[in-house]
Amino acid sequence: MEILKRDISGLVMQKIVPGKAVILLGARRVGKTFLLNQIMKDVKEEFISLNGEDMNTHLKLENRTVENYRTMIENKKLLIIDEAQKIPDIGNKLKLMLDTIEGLKVIATGSSAFDLYNMAGEPLTGRKYTYNIFPLSENELRQTGNGISYAERLKQR
Repeated sequence: MEILKRDISGLVMQKIVPGKAVILLGARRVGKTFLLNQIMKDVKEEFISLNGEDMNTHLKLENRTVENYRTMIENKKLLIIDEAQKIPDIGNKLKLMLDTIEGLKVIATGSSAFDLYNMAGEPLTGRKYTYNIFPLSENELRQTGNGISYAERLKQR
Protein backbone atom coordinates (compact mmCIF):
# COMPACT_ATOMS: atom_id res chain seq x y z
CA MET A 1 0.00 0.00 0.00
CA GLU A 2 1.40 3.35 -1.06
CA ILE A 3 1.30 6.12 1.56
CA LEU A 4 0.50 9.56 0.15
CA LYS A 5 2.00 12.62 1.77
CA ARG A 6 -0.57 15.36 2.32
CA ASP A 7 0.35 18.75 0.86
CA ILE A 8 -0.59 20.49 4.10
CA SER A 9 1.65 18.37 6.35
CA GLY A 10 4.73 20.59 5.94
CA LEU A 11 2.76 23.72 6.79
CA VAL A 12 1.25 22.07 9.85
CA MET A 13 4.69 20.91 11.04
CA GLN A 14 5.98 24.51 10.79
CA LYS A 15 3.11 25.80 12.94
CA ILE A 16 3.71 23.40 15.84
CA VAL A 17 5.28 26.01 18.09
CA PRO A 18 5.27 26.68 21.84
CA GLY A 19 2.22 28.44 23.20
CA LYS A 20 0.08 27.69 20.14
CA ALA A 21 -2.54 25.16 19.08
CA VAL A 22 -2.90 23.80 15.56
CA ILE A 23 -6.55 22.99 14.91
CA LEU A 24 -7.28 20.61 12.01
CA LEU A 25 -10.90 20.71 10.92
CA GLY A 26 -12.68 18.67 8.30
CA ALA A 27 -15.53 16.41 7.40
CA ARG A 28 -15.49 12.75 8.31
CA ARG A 29 -13.16 10.48 6.36
CA VAL A 30 -10.97 13.21 4.80
CA GLY A 31 -7.80 11.98 6.50
CA LYS A 32 -7.43 14.06 9.67
CA THR A 33 -6.46 11.09 11.84
CA PHE A 34 -4.19 9.76 9.11
CA LEU A 35 -2.46 13.16 8.89
CA LEU A 36 -2.16 13.18 12.69
CA ASN A 37 -0.54 9.75 12.62
CA GLN A 38 1.96 10.96 10.00
CA ILE A 39 2.78 13.97 12.16
CA MET A 40 3.30 11.73 15.20
CA LYS A 41 5.84 9.72 13.18
CA ASP A 42 7.63 12.89 12.05
CA VAL A 43 7.90 14.83 15.33
CA LYS A 44 11.22 14.49 17.08
CA GLU A 45 9.95 14.90 20.62
CA GLU A 46 7.91 12.95 23.10
CA PHE A 47 4.20 13.70 23.10
CA ILE A 48 0.99 12.72 24.81
CA SER A 49 -1.83 11.57 22.54
CA LEU A 50 -5.50 11.61 23.59
CA ASN A 51 -8.72 10.66 21.83
CA GLY A 52 -11.86 12.69 22.45
CA GLU A 53 -14.04 9.62 21.91
CA ASP A 54 -12.41 7.84 24.87
CA MET A 55 -14.15 8.45 28.20
CA ASN A 56 -10.79 8.14 29.99
CA THR A 57 -9.71 11.28 28.10
CA HIS A 58 -12.81 13.07 29.38
CA LEU A 59 -11.98 11.99 32.94
CA LYS A 60 -8.33 13.11 32.62
CA LEU A 61 -9.39 16.56 31.42
CA GLU A 62 -12.46 16.97 33.65
CA ASN A 63 -10.57 18.44 36.64
CA ARG A 64 -9.70 21.81 35.08
CA THR A 65 -6.72 22.75 37.21
CA VAL A 66 -3.19 23.68 36.25
CA GLU A 67 -1.84 21.05 38.67
CA ASN A 68 -3.93 18.30 37.04
CA TYR A 69 -2.83 19.25 33.53
CA ARG A 70 0.84 19.56 34.48
CA THR A 71 0.70 16.12 36.11
CA MET A 72 -1.01 14.61 33.07
CA ILE A 73 1.43 16.12 30.56
CA GLU A 74 4.49 15.43 32.75
CA ASN A 75 7.65 16.59 30.97
CA LYS A 76 6.24 16.38 27.45
CA LYS A 77 5.81 19.56 25.44
CA LEU A 78 3.41 18.33 22.74
CA LEU A 79 -0.23 17.43 23.35
CA ILE A 80 -2.18 15.78 20.52
CA ILE A 81 -5.96 15.37 20.73
CA ASP A 82 -7.95 13.57 18.04
CA GLU A 83 -11.73 14.16 17.94
CA ALA A 84 -11.34 17.13 20.30
CA GLN A 85 -14.88 18.37 19.62
CA LYS A 86 -16.20 15.49 21.75
CA ILE A 87 -14.55 16.90 24.90
CA PRO A 88 -16.78 19.28 26.88
CA ASP A 89 -15.42 22.85 27.11
CA ILE A 90 -12.27 21.89 25.20
CA GLY A 91 -11.48 25.48 24.21
CA ASN A 92 -11.18 26.74 27.77
CA LYS A 93 -9.22 23.64 28.82
CA LEU A 94 -6.69 24.15 26.01
CA LYS A 95 -6.47 27.86 26.81
CA LEU A 96 -5.62 27.12 30.43
CA MET A 97 -2.95 24.62 29.40
CA LEU A 98 -1.36 26.92 26.81
CA ASP A 99 -1.38 29.88 29.19
CA THR A 100 0.11 28.06 32.17
CA ILE A 101 2.34 25.24 30.88
CA GLU A 102 5.44 26.87 29.48
CA GLY A 103 6.49 25.67 26.05
CA LEU A 104 3.38 23.54 25.45
CA LYS A 105 2.36 22.87 21.84
CA VAL A 106 -1.06 21.45 20.90
CA ILE A 107 -2.52 19.75 17.85
CA ALA A 108 -6.26 19.02 17.87
CA THR A 109 -8.55 17.56 15.23
CA GLY A 110 -12.29 17.73 14.87
CA SER A 111 -14.69 16.33 12.34
CA SER A 112 -17.32 18.90 13.14
CA ALA A 113 -15.88 22.25 12.10
CA PHE A 114 -18.81 24.16 13.55
CA ASP A 115 -18.67 22.46 16.94
CA LEU A 116 -14.90 22.54 17.39
CA TYR A 117 -14.60 26.09 16.13
CA ASN A 118 -17.34 27.26 18.51
CA MET A 119 -15.80 25.33 21.41
CA ALA A 120 -12.18 26.24 20.76
CA GLY A 121 -12.45 29.36 18.62
CA GLU A 122 -13.03 32.20 21.05
CA PRO A 123 -11.04 30.92 24.05
CA LEU A 124 -8.03 30.29 21.79
CA THR A 125 -8.04 33.65 20.02
CA GLY A 126 -4.43 34.52 19.24
CA ARG A 127 -3.27 31.08 20.37
CA LYS A 128 -4.21 28.93 17.38
CA TYR A 129 -3.69 28.19 13.71
CA THR A 130 -6.74 26.64 12.07
CA TYR A 131 -6.62 24.55 8.90
CA ASN A 132 -9.42 22.90 6.99
CA ILE A 133 -8.56 19.43 5.75
CA PHE A 134 -10.19 18.36 2.50
CA PRO A 135 -10.25 15.04 0.61
CA LEU A 136 -7.13 14.19 -1.37
CA SER A 137 -6.31 16.75 -4.02
CA GLU A 138 -5.33 15.92 -7.58
CA ASN A 139 -1.81 17.07 -6.71
CA GLU A 140 -1.66 14.55 -3.85
CA LEU A 141 -3.12 11.79 -6.01
CA ARG A 142 -0.39 12.39 -8.60
CA GLN A 143 2.01 10.72 -6.16
CA THR A 144 0.58 7.40 -7.28
CA GLY A 145 2.28 6.31 -10.43
CA ASN A 146 1.26 3.02 -11.91
CA GLY A 147 2.00 3.57 -15.58
CA ILE A 148 -1.39 5.04 -16.38
CA SER A 149 -1.21 8.45 -17.99
CA TYR A 150 -2.34 11.49 -16.07
CA ALA A 151 -5.30 12.03 -18.45
CA GLU A 152 -6.50 8.43 -17.99
CA ARG A 153 -6.24 8.69 -14.22
CA LEU A 154 -8.16 11.95 -14.25
CA LYS A 155 -11.02 10.35 -16.19
CA GLN A 156 -11.01 7.41 -13.81
CA ARG A 157 -11.22 9.69 -10.78
